[in-house]
Amino acid sequence: MTKSRLKSICSRIKAENAVKNVAAGIKKLPKLCVEIYKNYPIRDVSKRLRKNLKPTKIKRRCLKFLKKPLRFISDSWKVVLMSLSCFLFCYYVIGGFISEKISTENMPENTPKTTSQIMADLIDREVRDNIWTPNLPIIFPAYILDNMPNFQIGVIYAIRDTASALKQIYYQTPEQKQHIQKASVLLKYSPNVWLLSRKSAFSIAPSSNSQYRKARRELIRAGEHGPLISTAANFDVLLSQMSSQLTKLIEENENNIAEKSSDWFDFKSDDLFYKNKGYAYAQWQIADSVGNEFKELIVAAEAYNHWTYLINSLRKAAQMNPIIVRNGKIDSSLAPNHLAVQNYFLGRAVVNIEKIRNSIWKKYANQN
Repeated sequence: MTKSRLKSICSRIKAENAVKNVAAGIKKLPKLCVEIYKNYPIRDVSKRLRKNLKPTKIKRRCLKFLKKPLRFISDSWKVVLMSLSCFLFCYYVIGGFISEKISTENMPENTPKTTSQIMADLIDREVRDNIWTPNLPIIFPAYILDNMPNFQIGVIYAIRDTASALKQIYYQTPEQKQHIQKASVLLKYSPNVWLLSRKSAFSIAPSSNSQYRKARRELIRAGEHGPLISTAANFDVLLSQMSSQLTKLIEENENNIAEKSSDWFDFKSDDLFYKNKGYAYAQWQIADSVGNEFKELIVAAEAYNHWTYLINSLRKAAQMNPIIVRNGKIDSSLAPNHLAVQNYFLGRAVVNIEKIRNSIWKKYANQN
């Protein structure tokens, strides 16, 4: 056998061995990757591959090919996580801060408006000018807001209670009363319905803000029929409703102070505070309009000073604006109790309402 023939046979044997090694490495590679994925962190994949693959050219090529992707994967999850965290922070925290708008400024009046028109303007301000936040789902940045939703709910509750009282008084026309009754029904709609019904998660329901827009239109139509009839009976119905509802707010605050003032963490007090704040603001605007419609009756009963104290008490209760709402102990020297201060102004309003009612009925009784 010649020397060249021996060389060719040796080279063929080496080639066959190399092919066998490559084939064995390729067969072993998927199993090895699965084992490493289950038992080792991504960073150790390349080290594990070096230990288990035979020293062949395919090994070096595979390692060279997988080195960059594995390194990218091991580092990129941190980048993705940090980017996602920054996005969620900006979307919810900054977006919620931009969305929040709690205004207790007196509503401008270019021309005198009736009580129903003022109520319509309050709805328009909270539903159209501002975003209605109590019913927003988690996809909106205002979902994380806590104070503004309670403030808006308080405003709607005050309008709803006033509409309930307006149903009981005498009107200029029957059509005016019908519009008030329709608005009263619409205002009783739940404030936190967005798309799905609260009774069934699979049934579509009209949103809260759409119902309140309908109520606004009914109130505007009622105001087009003229102001309220200025009688002592009508005035007493409105004052009685306002007094009873403010008393309920005072009782809620008192109960919360008694139950939660000694707690280290109280997540209910700020909700209650801002709901009452919105209620007091809406009642302030409504009472100001009612005073204009029943001005002659108030002056004739010599109750103008009491009416002024009533308006100022509601205004101060509405314009309280602490940075953090505290529900500290009543005798605490360090921690204030904002619910107790709010109760003081609400209580002053109730006292003056009762004084006005007494003055009106004394004047009315003397005339009869």
